[in-house]
Amino acid sequence: MGVRAGLFRKFTGIVGTSSEEDQYFQEDVVTHTNPGVKFAAALALTRIRRHSFAFLLPSTWNEIVFNIDKRQVVKPDEDRYGWKMAEYLANDMPLDLVWLFTVPVNNQTAPAPSNESGDCPRVPVGHWAGDRVFIVDSEDGYTPGHLFSPELISEYPNSNADDALIPWVLENFAHVRLPGYQHAGAKDVLFPADRVWVARNLTQHWYARADALLDPEDHYGPTLADRHGMGLGDLIWADIGGAQTRVMDHRGGSIGHRFDVQPAESVETQDEEVQWVDWSEEAKECLHEMELQYSVSEYRY
Repeated sequence: MGVRAGLFRKFTGIVGTSSEEDQYFQEDVVTHTNPGVKFAAALALTRIRRHSFAFLLPSTWNEIVFNIDKRQVVKPDEDRYGWKMAEYLANDMPLDLVWLFTVPVNNQTAPAPSNESGDCPRVPVGHWAGDRVFIVDSEDGYTPGHLFSPELISEYPNSNADDALIPWVLENFAHVRLPGYQHAGAKDVLFPADRVWVARNLTQHWYARADALLDPEDHYGPTLADRHGMGLGDLIWADIGGAQTRVMDHRGGSIGHRFDVQPAESVETQDEEVQWVDWSEEAKECLHEMELQYSVSEYRY
């Protein structure tokens, strides 16, 4: 297997023969119709061509989080999270991200987010649950054509599939901020602390349990009890593109898939149409690698 093919396999989780993988570099990256595979392939190509590898300088990246389905984007500095990965971690952006995807129990409605300050409105809790959400950084060199359909691009006049992706998204998508929800601990009735919560990949039907990622004293429902450890928000952050490690590295691809966070009963109920698979161990390994790469604990403990 050639060096490029081996690196391609490492970054995308797509496995084939040496000739198949080398051919993928030349052809399928451009022509593949699956947005998630296409995005993963572009990610691998960009990092391999740079050869220095993005993970050597993680603290220098500038990233955005955007939702294809709702045409919304979170620019971290507009939400007071800073400009670099170290600042995102220190300011708990991966932890706060969980509230974009978390659905209150019993179909309750979370209170409207406060918009007392800032030019961008906050979105409600759970507003991005089930949507396709990506994190990209300024070093990767993506274009809209790597990720978006021609129909989506055509919605925006004077835009081009070969434009730089981040400026394109920032110009065309609505700027928003994270919900800013503060968990009330044992008194929280929307997201009870005594329930086990899971992050669900709605595309591949796998899930990861919060109680498998954290010790009992370290989690309050879907979030952390006291900024100790790494939980569901970190996992989603990593898996949608915010880190150099993902569950996809161990089980196939999940870039571009749909996520939500629900109580564990949502995957324990038998359903003939959906068979859920527990990938909590793969999720733990993903977070372990994220800790090794970014020293997350240094920003929290």
